[in-house]
Amino acid sequence: MLKKQLKKLFNLEGYILDKAEEADGKILLHCHLQKKSMKYKSETSKTVNTIQKRELVHSMLEDKKVFIVVDQRKFYFSKHGKRLWEPLPQVKRKQHMTAAFKKTL
Repeated sequence: MLKKQLKKLFNLEGYILDKAEEADGKILLHCHLQKKSMKYKSETSKTVNTIQKRELVHSMLEDKKVFIVVDQRKFYFSKHGKRLWEPLPQVKRKQHMTAAFKKTL
């Protein structure tokens, strides 16, 4: 399948699809975010402090769970001395599933 069709099928708004694979009875959609910087108050940062690979449950297809695999970055803001995780589309703080999966439950 083409990437555009997969993006529409799984409603991947805000993500850029890199590749899709099937492994161990689950479907993995490897994605990334287009943003290169993050803004906090009046400061914009491009300095990445930490990168964490997140595997988020997104939906079900033919009795298989579909996961979004994305690298989430933590940006450093020197003026404020803060490190903040970038927000992921369709995911609230401290969740391990997208809003689309919550609707299917």
